[in-house]
Amino acid sequence: MPPFAKSQRKNILQGVNYASGASGILDETGSLMGARVPMSIQIRNHKTIIARIRKILRNDSSTEKLLRQCIYSIQIGSNDFVNNYFKPNFYNSSHGYSLSEFATMLVRQFAHQIKDLYKTGARIFALFGLGQLGCTPNAIATHGTNGSLCVTKLNDTAFLFNQRLIPLVMALNSKLTDAKFTYLNYSPMKVAQLSLESPCCKTGAGGNRELCIHYSKPCSNRKQYAFWDGVHPTDASNVLIAKNLYGTRSFSDARPFNIQSLARKSSDDQQRQIWVEVLTSVTGRSPKLVTIAPNASNGGLLLRWGSFDLRELTRFKELLDKSVRLKPSSPDNEEITT
Repeated sequence: MPPFAKSQRKNILQGVNYASGASGILDETGSLMGARVPMSIQIRNHKTIIARIRKILRNDSSTEKLLRQCIYSIQIGSNDFVNNYFKPNFYNSSHGYSLSEFATMLVRQFAHQIKDLYKTGARIFALFGLGQLGCTPNAIATHGTNGSLCVTKLNDTAFLFNQRLIPLVMALNSKLTDAKFTYLNYSPMKVAQLSLESPCCKTGAGGNRELCIHYSKPCSNRKQYAFWDGVHPTDASNVLIAKNLYGTRSFSDARPFNIQSLARKSSDDQQRQIWVEVLTSVTGRSPKLVTIAPNASNGGLLLRWGSFDLRELTRFKELLDKSVRLKPSSPDNEEITT
């Protein structure tokens, strides 16, 4: 996938990478590290790409259809802590916010950015939580672990952020019903078969433990290491995590969907529309979505106007041949039993 800076006419239809080293949710994050592209500018760059796509496809509806099929994978936020909040000599964040308040502010700002992407036509989002910030070689060497495996304070910080991101994902799914959002748990600590104790390359001493020493020789068996340098996971680590998140059924790793489910969104939506039309013809009501619960208190079928999934619709199809009596005067959100 080409980076935005080198994207060409021929390759942007397959996706674009807008990521930037040291960048964060906040514009000022990482400024000490030099030039970087914060999330707000990444979104602006995406709007530039959308304009290019329109010129290529020469059709607004085709552009909208393409964007609705794309998976927007976003992993951001760690630098807002590591290269902002925890550097009080260079940034004011820790002077004005407690850790909890800062995490709340970050997620609120992130929510605005996600909604901005939604307005551009994005509909499928994979939102990564923060990894265990206290388990990087840089964090361990810089802060020490006091006998623990990792730096507890930094891991607690990641937990504060993730604890706020998960409810945001659920709220977005509830409010923006034509889109799909999921939370993904990114943690190199889950790749236990890789070495976590030291990075593949030699890093500097003192305050320069993050990146490799220039012209130093990296390890020869990099596929056995979880971290390339003091903070960045290796390709081997990312591949293992990606494979897990693609098909995982663990609610702690992916909620409410794994990547495979997100990739099926387009076909699911087509089937969903068919069943909405079926429901409309049966009930005579406007095409609102329903949830079907098989265990009504009187042993019948319980219908509730709201949202539904494909498994419930399949159950509804099986019951279509049965006699169903609905109360036509029942208002929205009222439960109706047969």
